[in-house]
Amino acid sequence: MKAQVLLPKIFNFSFTYETTKEKLTPGDIVEVPFGKEKAIGVVWTDKSFVPKDIKIKNIHKKIGKISLNKNFINFMKWFAMYIKGCSESYFFSKIPKVWEVWMK
Repeated sequence: MKAQVLLPKIFNFSFTYETTKEKLTPGDIVEVPFGKEKAIGVVWTDKSFVPKDIKIKNIHKKIGKISLNKNFINFMKWFAMYIKGCSESYFFSKIPKVWEVWMK
């Protein structure tokens, strides 16, 4: 199953990853490979678009039982549209140090 993952980076789009271990829903917090590093992201609601010549990497794991609810995801999308030029991932990256707490 493919999943779109929003990373707290300056991109205005989500990334496509593959998951085979467990069912993921939008809002789930996951660890994924990003370049040579690991990154923490959230499963997002975007539609996937994957060019055929791109290798899709696997999601490493779901982190904890914490999940962003649908209302918060909708708020992030609205806020990004309201600001115009601010992507959801940029807004997501500004959530203060939440990642460090979830990683412990």
